[in-house]
Amino acid sequence: MTRSITSADDTSSNDIVKELRLRRWARENYVPVEDRDLTWHAIVLDEMANRDAERTQPDLTPAASAGYVPLAPTELYQLHEPQDVVREPNFLQIRQKSSVATEWF
Repeated sequence: MTRSITSADDTSSNDIVKELRLRRWARENYVPVEDRDLTWHAIVLDEMANRDAERTQPDLTPAASAGYVPLAPTELYQLHEPQDVVREPNFLQIRQKSSVATEWF
């Protein structure tokens, strides 16, 4: 009995991969509504519509877009001293070759 190389599971996983690739392409190559061609793939048009909806929503997390995470307010203002003093680096000392080893040859 021989099995087909492509089964229903393979096809569905390929469809998911294809859909994700199309959605990624749509996000990377976003086009305003008035410039879109209605003959484009339905997934591309859907993802661009999703992006349109995201752009019209108010930004609810301004701190996330600012690049830092705000900390909870506190009354504790304290500067700490350095934990350790920076010492000079320790260099490996290489001993000179003895003159006895060079006299053999």
